[in-house]
Amino acid sequence: MVTEMSLQSGCSPAAEEVIAPCASADSMGLALNEPSRHSPSGSLNSSLPSSGVPVSDGKSPPARRSSFVDTFNLAKSCLEANGIVRSAEKDDVQGPNRAQSLVLEKPLAFMFEDCAESILELGYDRARRLFSTFAETIYPIYPCIDLDSTGWLLDALFGRTAREGNNHTSQCPPINVTKIDIIKALLGLTLLMEDDTTSPLGRHIQRHVYWTVEKLITGTSPDTDDIIMATLMSLYFLQKSEYMKAWRLIGLASKACYELGLHQASDENQSRAQAPSSLSLKALFCSIYILDRTVSFITDLPYATKDEDIDERCFDLGASAPFVTVTVEYTRLIHEIIGLLKKLSAMSAVENRQHKEYLDYQVQRLPDKFRDLTAIAQSSDSFHQDSVLMDDLEICLAVRVNHARMMLRKPLLHSFLGDREKQRAAVVSIECAKDAVFLCSKLISKPASSKCLRGAYEYFLVSSLAIILLIVSQDPKTYGPDSREAFQEAIKILEVSKCRHFGSQSLCFTLEQLYRIGDHLYMPKDVSQDFGNFDLGQFLFDPQCVTPHDVQTLDDNIFNLFGMNRSWPGNNSYV
Repeated sequence: MVTEMSLQSGCSPAAEEVIAPCASADSMGLALNEPSRHSPSGSLNSSLPSSGVPVSDGKSPPARRSSFVDTFNLAKSCLEANGIVRSAEKDDVQGPNRAQSLVLEKPLAFMFEDCAESILELGYDRARRLFSTFAETIYPIYPCIDLDSTGWLLDALFGRTAREGNNHTSQCPPINVTKIDIIKALLGLTLLMEDDTTSPLGRHIQRHVYWTVEKLITGTSPDTDDIIMATLMSLYFLQKSEYMKAWRLIGLASKACYELGLHQASDENQSRAQAPSSLSLKALFCSIYILDRTVSFITDLPYATKDEDIDERCFDLGASAPFVTVTVEYTRLIHEIIGLLKKLSAMSAVENRQHKEYLDYQVQRLPDKFRDLTAIAQSSDSFHQDSVLMDDLEICLAVRVNHARMMLRKPLLHSFLGDREKQRAAVVSIECAKDAVFLCSKLISKPASSKCLRGAYEYFLVSSLAIILLIVSQDPKTYGPDSREAFQEAIKILEVSKCRHFGSQSLCFTLEQLYRIGDHLYMPKDVSQDFGNFDLGQFLFDPQCVTPHDVQTLDDNIFNLFGMNRSWPGNNSYV
């Protein structure tokens, strides 16, 4: 069970043998006021022998080239080459014995009844259906678990390990509490995606898992099960619109990846990742990288993963995960765009224009790359993805491309009248904004669309709305009429949005005020409305619409509509 995180609560940092959570996925300073529940003794730090997934073995992660550890390693290799030190001797100085960091497994029957109760209540058929839904709709976007071993464990909990087609009985992974919690997390996440609240796992998963964030904070060393659990819980809270909890958890998962050296594509990690398993360390790391950036975009807070610290080979998934591969590339391009916007003053006009054109080209080619990788993957018998999901993924990518192209031109959109280059940027940006609105509307309105993709689209929607309003406010007659439909559609969607982040206190205008502003910018609800002559500046101080306390001028405050401040380039967070 998950309880409130408190480093002053008297928890023993060494309490790894007993599952008595003092800190939890629910979070580090987040009050649940749940009574603490103790589970039977069980292992939290076992490995998956058949999966090639590493656990902590007392070794340090690969060292930076600037580190003295790397220098010692180079010296040792020279000593070995000259016969001064035998290769076998290197094991004598590798630190604590690996066995000391492992805890003996307990039999499943010892913890079965209490730990797996919420899973067993679902029944085998329902649990298997939810697992299949996860594998088909969430796993292609966040491939963060080992499908084979997790599926085997789910069968084992129901005594179905010998079911037809199961080939894993000879390589059965050890069963421990964290692995059972991983199943709870993925089933609860899937139930949440389906808006199914009939199961306790769908309503309050944090009350039914024994895994705690204390393992990542005060434990000797994390293992990949800890990282997977933190990632799944972050996804769960993201879908519940509890964004700060999601941000804290994915930050912990990111740091644990650094601790285990997953950000460096060393020969050791490469060999582990290439072991026969449905869990690739690269795929796990890429999932965390993407989710870290996604949650940072939503919360407008810094992300934990830094491109300059990561070996590019860690992102090389090839055609095994087309959407993940392209999303990582998109994210890295956005990082480069933000870096470009920060150093505009240090570049010549020619260099700036050429760099922008290059980035614009790279962003626009992402949909083609996604289709090419998908075609390669579909030629493999092991690749099976639903056509509805693939359509959703294409929409998702198109929205992000539009968002990136708007960001690239954002510095030119303020006071663009009378400047030819800025006017061209305004034309491209408002077309991207309108296209993004209609794509978001299409995705959100689809009855069968992946809800795993829908969560962030209110943010893209508001971003596009802000761009439309910024451009139209400077030249209503030119841009207003053609933007009316997209402007009204965006507000209409936000009116019924379940996203709790967009309260009136988060925007510099209420939605009703936006409707009234649209009426005076050639973007009315009623297309037959007579605009007449009006003074926009006077309108903004009209007490019937907005008060001086709400907004001073449209130019100064429109960026607050999407969490931006007045300092370019504004928000550094993104999806």
